[in-house]
This record gives sequence, structure tokens and C-alpha cells, in this order.
Amino acid sequence: MARVIWVEILSRGGHVVARHRCTGPSLRIGRSYQSDVIIDDPAVAPDHLRVMQGEDGAFLVEAVSESGGFAIDGERRERSLVD
Repeated sequence: MARVIWVEILSRGGHVVARHRCTGPSLRIGRSYQSDVIIDDPAVAPDHLRVMQGEDGAFLVEAVSESGGFAIDGERRERSLVD
């Protein structure tokens, strides 16, 4: 059975503004039309993040190319396990 990853896009105020259902072991987030989740924001790189779910269910998020990384609880990261 194919894996399903749900991605919620939040406003700066923390409200859900969009939900995306993605199938497969990984997905790409960015401004590019080749991304699974497209975010039309100049602060987002064309190929910004990749999200992968391991067999144990944990998610690995990693910055792609020159995206500048991402922040979790205000801390800049290039790669992180998330729950």
C-alpha cells in the first residue's frame, strides 16, 4: 500500500490555509511547478525542502540545494527528524 503524507500550510498566525495529500515515500516542497507542494512565496526556493517518511514512521525533513534551510522552534536547520 502506498504511503500517504499530509502537508498543512500554515499562515504566519498559525492557521491552516491549505492541506495537501501526497503519496509515495517522499515529497518535494518549493516554488517550482515540479514540486509536489507548490508555495508561491519569494522566500521559498524553487526546490526548498524534501520530506521523507521512514519505515518506522518518522519524518526526515532536509533542505534542498540553496534553499537556506528551514526553522523549527526558531532554530535554523538543514536537516531534522520531526514528529
